Amino acid sequence: MNSLWNDLRFALRILRRDRVFTVTALLTLAVCIASNVGVFSIVNAVVLSPLPFPESDRILTIYNSYPGAGAERAASGVPDYYDRLTHLDSVFEEQAVYDGETLTIDAAGSPRRITSLAVTPSFFRLLQVAPGKGRFFQEEEGVPGAEQKVILSYPLWQQLFGGSDAAIGQTLRLDDVAHEIIGVTPRDFLFIDPDLQLFRPLAFTDQEKGDDRRHSNNYENIGRLRPGATIDQVRARLAALIEINHERFPQFKPILINAGYDVKTISFKEDVVGDVRENLYLLWAGVLCVLLIGVVNVANLSLARSSARSKEIATRLAVGATSWRLSRQLITESLVLGLGGGVAGLALGATLLRLISSRGLTDLPRGSEIGVDTTVVLASLGLVVTLALFLGILPLVHALRVNLTSVFREDSRTGTAGRGTLFLRHGLVVAQVALAFLLLIGAGLLFASFQKVLEIDPGFEADRTIATARLTPPEIRYPGVASLRDFTQRVLTRARTLPGVAHVGATSVIPFGSNSNSSVIIAEGYEMEPGESLVSPTQAVVTTDYFQSLGVPLIEGRYFDEGDIQGALSVIIVDRRLAEKFWPGESPLGRRMFLPSNPEDFLAIDENTPFFTVVGVVGNVKQRTLVDTVEPVGACYFSYQQDRARGMTYAIRSADDRPVPIDSFRQIVHAIDAELPIYDIFTMAERVDSSLTRQRTPMLLSLGFGAVALLLAAVGIYGVLAYLVAQRTREIGIRMALGSDRWGVFGLIFRQGAVVLALGFVLGGVCFAILSRYLTGVIYGVSPFDPGVILIVSAVLGMAALLACLAPARRATRIDPVRALTS
Repeated sequence: MNSLWNDLRFALRILRRDRVFTVTALLTLAVCIASNVGVFSIVNAVVLSPLPFPESDRILTIYNSYPGAGAERAASGVPDYYDRLTHLDSVFEEQAVYDGETLTIDAAGSPRRITSLAVTPSFFRLLQVAPGKGRFFQEEEGVPGAEQKVILSYPLWQQLFGGSDAAIGQTLRLDDVAHEIIGVTPRDFLFIDPDLQLFRPLAFTDQEKGDDRRHSNNYENIGRLRPGATIDQVRARLAALIEINHERFPQFKPILINAGYDVKTISFKEDVVGDVRENLYLLWAGVLCVLLIGVVNVANLSLARSSARSKEIATRLAVGATSWRLSRQLITESLVLGLGGGVAGLALGATLLRLISSRGLTDLPRGSEIGVDTTVVLASLGLVVTLALFLGILPLVHALRVNLTSVFREDSRTGTAGRGTLFLRHGLVVAQVALAFLLLIGAGLLFASFQKVLEIDPGFEADRTIATARLTPPEIRYPGVASLRDFTQRVLTRARTLPGVAHVGATSVIPFGSNSNSSVIIAEGYEMEPGESLVSPTQAVVTTDYFQSLGVPLIEGRYFDEGDIQGALSVIIVDRRLAEKFWPGESPLGRRMFLPSNPEDFLAIDENTPFFTVVGVVGNVKQRTLVDTVEPVGACYFSYQQDRARGMTYAIRSADDRPVPIDSFRQIVHAIDAELPIYDIFTMAERVDSSLTRQRTPMLLSLGFGAVALLLAAVGIYGVLAYLVAQRTREIGIRMALGSDRWGVFGLIFRQGAVVLALGFVLGGVCFAILSRYLTGVIYGVSPFDPGVILIVSAVLGMAALLACLAPARRATRIDPVRALTS
């Protein structure tokens, strides 16, 4: 132990004496480890860590898919759930369905809207979670008439009741309906959405379970595998169930086959993470490149320092120090350096996470779980120790190969470094340049892709002068269609009188909002081709002035007007994509469409079939994201005066560039109904901006890491050439004494740097050609071999590298031949 303490003290003394090396190495390691800590924290929380439930890898998501109808990822229906309870009992020990909702609660006399989850009583049993207080739902509470129960989240329990056990058994009003509080979730319970605040039991009626509700997909279905059961067994039983239902309901079979109907099952974790996995893995690969570049820099510094310490090491060996003693000392120095950089990197990485959290990090799947936890700390320390050992072994190998005689003989003159050491150092810098090239190309492509995404026309004006807010009048106070329409009309009428407001409209489905609705609609007289699928476009109920409020262009016909009321001609507006689907090359104005009314035959028309006459065609509107991952099938819009929707999002357009008076709008609503909260308040620009989080965060981080890689690569080239000049001082002096001019010496050193740069470009280009296929799934609108990106990256990296060559080359031209030869 005393010997170890002596080694440690000696290492600290040596590192303190060589301050330039120590500070440079510490800063390089700290920056590189901080980058790795930040990104690994994200990847670990989102992708690598299991979900916070016991044996979460056994939980699967099951959903319906209709790719031919434009619904690649649908949910599940109530009849599907009951079918699967029976037919999948041998592979699932528990199944559940759930649906997200928002509810109004009265908190201390102030109504507010909160996020809730309606779940079957089996939900918590499936997750294998015990209640924090009280109990969870029982089966008898999942039937109509007995479902007025509620379970609070731990945070809501603290907010409303201060953590008092007396909350159990009390009454909480949800949308003006009394519910009994029966339990509280555990403190650390988290299910997908960190804003989830309470749970209600689902109670399905016989009508909801009926066969005419098949393929009415409104619920998410999950199941927990039995021990020993596999996902392949689930898929086999689902395929068998599809065939059984095809035989039970032959009227649906051709329609479903044409729609490509299938039941998909994937791990619940994969479903939660979604398409962000590839972006994060790519980002992680980029930060590992930064780490490797930094390690190469420190390795080069260590080799240069080892050469400078050759006499010291040779002297210690000459006076009797053993190789083991020397090895232990050099390794101790590296461990001290590495651990210092590691601790600084962990602190800097935690700070980096806090900074990027403000850029929408929590909007990522499982974003609330991201942090520097025990796994991140242990992984980082393991990485630090590994790097420290590597950085200690390099100079150790160099030191143990020292020829004592040559070291002491060369002490009287300035010689050149060994060819092996120079070759190794040049090779390391070539690797640096190659890695920097790879990282910068990846960052450049992500940036170019993001710019392409921003150029996509969403179909409306994504402007900060367009504010949106949602209202959901409770059914107990607004029970009928008439009361709903009257409330909406009163809000619209008063809002249109606000100063500075140009248009006010409302819709049941706002683009880039949290809710959606789609259903089958058919054009009268349209003859389907053999094998053609029915389509299920987005459907929305909108008021007059809605399209004007969002700036959705009118292509043909007219918008809805005050004459489109109940009892008048039922009208519909379609977007251009749906019009081209049903009436290619023709005007759809005056044509009719109908909603299927016979569940036994979608194409059948009878006295109950609702028809709608097309009065207008509007531009295509992006509904969920700027980038369509599945070919969209279009959208259609119904007049609010002829239809109904309880929840409506109001769109308010300012008459000029001033902000929308949302507080004035709030006062109007409060004057009409003081107990109705306004929620989901965003400008349209904010809605679009929020949808870009999954592309923006990796892009910004990759640009930052690319800048770090560029700096480190330039420093690496500078270090190698500066060391080369120092080692070749005598040679350069001889060249100048024999008549070589300063430009010749400048060119000699500059060419060395240019060769390193060229080799790095070649190696980086070869590696990029091999790895480019991994980029195709995460970039949009640009090719992995986009010439513009490659040219700019090459120019930036080349310029930085050549600038790094200038100082050493200029220093070489200032060498005094006389001093060089006599020193």
